[in-house]
Amino acid sequence: MMTTEIDLSKMSGVNCYCSDEAAAHLRERAAAAGYKGIHLFGSGNYHYVSLFFLELIKEDFSLLLIDRHPDMEKGAFEEGDDLILSCGNWVRIAQKKLPYLKKVYCFGTDEGLFFDTLRDDPSLKDFAFLIKEPDEIEKGLPLYLSIDKDALSTDVCLTDWDQGDMSLSSLSSFLKAAGRVHRLLGADICGNTMRPVSDDILKKNRESDEKLIDLVCEAFFFS
Repeated sequence: MMTTEIDLSKMSGVNCYCSDEAAAHLRERAAAAGYKGIHLFGSGNYHYVSLFFLELIKEDFSLLLIDRHPDMEKGAFEEGDDLILSCGNWVRIAQKKLPYLKKVYCFGTDEGLFFDTLRDDPSLKDFAFLIKEPDEIEKGLPLYLSIDKDALSTDVCLTDWDQGDMSLSSLSSFLKAAGRVHRLLGADICGNTMRPVSDDILKKNRESDEKLIDLVCEAFFFS
């Protein structure tokens, strides 16, 4: 399975929010890599890069989002449909602008944050679903998988955001069950901390990336 690392550390206009200039460059990078395979973004501050891969998909599909946060919040500078892309609203932008994206299924997401999002924007009601089991995912459409490691326990990795308590074994069981039913188009992984941390934490985060790649490859067959 091909993996691609998208390195944003030397770019400007990319931390949490994405400038138009940076977005144009990243769209070129995404198009060159293609949406198939597994893409690693490093920090969850760059989770919006997922949008650029979703834009490349030209068949109906659903998004499976493993994330502590729903990433569908209204932007601080939002005016109508003119949205400034950020790590906190990229799913909402995808819902509004990508005709092939039909539904998003959130697993490991904080319930309070999820339902607050739906109250803020009722248009998401028939689009976004908080699920507990993979059989809640509607059959018939392929999936794109996006994993933010802040859904996982701090025993697994350390991120820059508040974290959930999901274990790798729980995630593995979920993905394997989903993989028996659904075709996977592509995947990405983010969530590593950008703070100065010990070598042990850096090692733990690298190992968690490797374990997640293995989990995805074991669970799904990439066409």
